Amino acid sequence: MLNVINSNEKTEGQLFAETELNYYALQVVTKYENLIKLYENNKQSEVINLLNELAPLLEYEDCCLCYLGLVSASEDVKVTEGIVNRNRLKCKVLYNYKSITGSNDILLHPFIIKTLKDLHAVITNDLSNKDATYSNKINLEFMKMVIKYMMCNPEFERLMINNYLDITKISCDLPKIDSEYAKKIILKHTNNISNIKYENEEQKYLISLFNELLFKNLSSYLNNDVEQDFVIAR
Repeated sequence: MLNVINSNEKTEGQLFAETELNYYALQVVTKYENLIKLYENNKQSEVINLLNELAPLLEYEDCCLCYLGLVSASEDVKVTEGIVNRNRLKCKVLYNYKSITGSNDILLHPFIIKTLKDLHAVITNDLSNKDATYSNKINLEFMKMVIKYMMCNPEFERLMINNYLDITKISCDLPKIDSEYAKKIILKHTNNISNIKYENEEQKYLISLFNELLFKNLSSYLNNDVEQDFVIAR
């Protein structure tokens, strides 16, 4: 359950909104699980219908969050486990809170989006000469990456759903950041991927390529000494 109000005394409306929020949050996760299954079974023709079902669920979820005044993630935030991403709703709350408070952490997201767009461009070009089976595997792993990130960034999530998961239609302007923050992003991402247990070779390939492209997008922000340190480390 998602305990969104610290007070022991909750109104009937608050209790109802919490119940609705938990229910619809689970429905959203289920839709995402089904979305991945469509790609796994090569049923992309059914994706649009599912996205049309998903959009109003997300809108209602937002209404519940707004009604409850949930703009920050407290210790009480607990999210029911889901196969795709058990912390999806918590990530959404954190993102909204950081956006409202002007946290520097938000500056990370344009670089993630730009790198996903670059990754899509690279694999689209590479797959032009590959057989259908391999292409389907790569595209599946890419869509898994995109969907998992959508659940960490509600703005990107909304844009992707409105554009039926066509990442080429998502615009992305990179913010100005200093060398230290660029270094922080690289170190954080490097640490995250070092703990990944790869499910297959396609996933390993895409994450490795994503890492290279992310470094490329951030390298121009690094001063010469810091960039050289990373080049040596890599």
